[in-house]
Amino acid sequence: MKRPSLGIALVAALLASGCKAKPTTLQVEPLSLKFTATGETVMLLASVLDEDGKPLEHKPCIFAASNTAIAEAKQDGTVAAVGAGATDIRVSCEGLSALVPVQVRLPTTIKLDLDCDKRCNLQSTEPLSFKLEGLGATARLNARVLDNEGETVEAKVSYEARDPDYHSGVRNLGVEISDEGRVAARGVGKFMLLAHAGGAVAKANVEVALPVVDVVKVDKGSVWLKPGEKTTVLASTFQRSIHGLRKVEGARLSWQSGNAAVATVDDEGLITAIGDGFADVVVAADNGAFAQVGVRVAQKDKPDPTSKKPSHKLKNAIKPKPKPKPKFRK
Repeated sequence: MKRPSLGIALVAALLASGCKAKPTTLQVEPLSLKFTATGETVMLLASVLDEDGKPLEHKPCIFAASNTAIAEAKQDGTVAAVGAGATDIRVSCEGLSALVPVQVRLPTTIKLDLDCDKRCNLQSTEPLSFKLEGLGATARLNARVLDNEGETVEAKVSYEARDPDYHSGVRNLGVEISDEGRVAARGVGKFMLLAHAGGAVAKANVEVALPVVDVVKVDKGSVWLKPGEKTTVLASTFQRSIHGLRKVEGARLSWQSGNAAVATVDDEGLITAIGDGFADVVVAADNGAFAQVGVRVAQKDKPDPTSKKPSHKLKNAIKPKPKPKPKFRK
């Protein structure tokens, strides 16, 4: 058997090499990277394409960061933020290369401002301090996050409430703050609100105080119940002003029965009849203003004054005759 000549083998090799598609483009996604926290990572995906834009099989690409103090790159394509600044990642594969710009903008400052509701008073802006009057009063903290160059960056802000005068143990705080920065008063006192974004922290001070109550009014001055029956009494609080009584909200009220064997009352003004008799139920504000409800508990129904019939004596009484009209002479 004859071996192929050297010329024929060379032609076959050239034909084989001509059939193999050549890599012409290195495509890397995403095209650029932005980070707002150290340790944050993104994976780069590299593809080698031929002149028709079709992907080709290729050897593993090499990833290298120009400034490792800003970002680091692993050989699986993972890029991690290290410090603030700008750099790029060079991707090399099959004789081709591409640069991916990287920008790391770290939160360094948080600016807080306040949206006050009706029962909220702004005390100062630096540091941010405000006062909530009455339980249930609300306000909203707004946070703007800035980077090391003073530019606004998009970063997740988390909030928490603390009691600066309580250093150990667990206690119910007088304020609650939501993930959106909504603040609600739940108890009296002075408290601290903290906003976190990356390594940046901002602080605000809030005081919860009860409104002054001059007058307490109830919607029922007296009630008549049978044992086991219940009824709710609603209380309203007012302040005196030059224009008369002004209704206030958020005052703390306490309820008490003068005779628990006759009637009891809970913190919401729900009266429960226990046994026959009479009891005074008192609702009072913290500063001493109060109102009173008389509670009568009896087995029989309450008499209805509109259903009383005239007595027999009145029914048969002789009606007086009308006086004659005086006559005048012409």
